[in-house]
This record gives sequence, C-alpha cells and structure tokens, in this order.
Amino acid sequence: MAAHYAISPMEDDVVIKQRLLTRTTTTRGEPPLKKLIKKFIAFATEIEKEGNNFNDCEKLYKSFLQELATFELPLLKTKAVIEANRREQESFKNLHVELNNQIAQVGTPSSLFPNLWKIGYL
Repeated sequence: MAAHYAISPMEDDVVIKQRLLTRTTTTRGEPPLKKLIKKFIAFATEIEKEGNNFNDCEKLYKSFLQELATFELPLLKTKAVIEANRREQESFKNLHVELNNQIAQVGTPSSLFPNLWKIGYL
C-alpha cells in the first residue's frame, strides 16, 4: 500500500527552509539566520582590517560562536523530532505488515461464516 502524505517530501523541505529564514527571536525580532550572518560578516570584516585589533576580533568571534550555538539548538531539536518521526513511521509500517499477515491467516469473511455468505449478509 502506498504512503499518503499531506505534502510531499520536496514541499516539506521548502517549508522547513522558509521556517528557518522567517523564524523570529525575542531579542530584536530578526530571523536567526540573518542575525548569524550579520555576526559572521562583522567578525570577518574586523579580521580583514589592518592594525592591532585582536581584542575586537576576539569579542566578535565569541559573539559569533554564541549566535551559532543559539542557531544550532532549534536545529538539533528539529533533527531529534525528525528521527523520532522516522522511527514511529517504521514502527507503523511493521505493525501494518503484521496486521495484514494476521488478516491473511484468518481468511475471508465468507470462509469464516459460510452460512451468512449464502443468505447475503456478507
């Protein structure tokens, strides 16, 4: 039996990407990916500057790592949910196969109740 999904896996990927781009945070309301990119660009720009700016680079580096960790947490949660859903789907597939095997072993209603079949109840 074919699986039925509300949306296709490709559409699911688009939805996930859109959520990552538009999810807002409580701090400034910026999407997390945009904040992460801003922190990285600030860090990379500071590295490119000439002069003795090691302290500034270190601050921006730590800020970028903190933002990266903040961005990573929801991704790890999403990954855990996806893995749990996959295990549950596999469990349901196995249950479906087992139930179909049990149904096949029992037989058809006409073989179980031949008299009811003859009079038109089954």
